[in-house]
Amino acid sequence: MPRLWQEAARAAKLDSASTNDAKPLQDIPQYVLDYAPLVHLYSGEKFWPCDIAEHLEHVTPYLNYTPIKAISETSNLTNLDKLNDYNKGRFVYLTSNDD
Repeated sequence: MPRLWQEAARAAKLDSASTNDAKPLQDIPQYVLDYAPLVHLYSGEKFWPCDIAEHLEHVTPYLNYTPIKAISETSNLTNLDKLNDYNKGRFVYLTSNDD
């Protein structure tokens, strides 16, 4: 386990012990600790992560700066993998529909 993860795991154990967290670190599978990215969220953030299905309602898939029309109106969790069919997934990205 990388040193940064070891420090994060130690800190999480201390946090869960002090807050009586319902899901202690011991319940997290080892592969998550080994391979998941370490994410830091700013405590003053106004726009916290939300449901990915709701997120997909507000984005349009693009390929090389061109909207992918075939899937852009029906993007959802069941067909999101179809974006990899376009140019083997290279240069495919999602752009917000909201300003």
